[in-house]
Amino acid sequence: MATPEGRIKRKVSDLLKRLPRTYYFMPVQTGLGATTLDYLGCCAGHFFAIETKKDNKSKLTPRQFMTKLAIEKADGAVFLVYDDESLTQMHARLNLMILHPASYFWTTTGARHYLSQLSNSDLIMERE
Repeated sequence: MATPEGRIKRKVSDLLKRLPRTYYFMPVQTGLGATTLDYLGCCAGHFFAIETKKDNKSKLTPRQFMTKLAIEKADGAVFLVYDDESLTQMHARLNLMILHPASYFWTTTGARHYLSQLSNSDLIMERE
């Protein structure tokens, strides 16, 4: 039986497998070298990382938080996914990377407006 976090990871993996122009991997943490988050990837030329949690009460560890800050400082996107709503928000932002790769404006006010107008039927679901 899968753990609650394992079920979230399965949903994330299923989604990422279907997205076009997306590469990702799940690093195996061995205790050697730098630590990272659960997923690292690239979507339409933009780096992203994903940390999954079993619920919205689970917080990043201090090390995960420092990794998140380092990725964001390098202009990478970091997603915290813990339920279907946060998965849908991540999906919408990855769609912006796919649909608007040159401008990649999802952190701007214009992108927030664009995201608020999206419905689930607007989201890209399959590789071409």
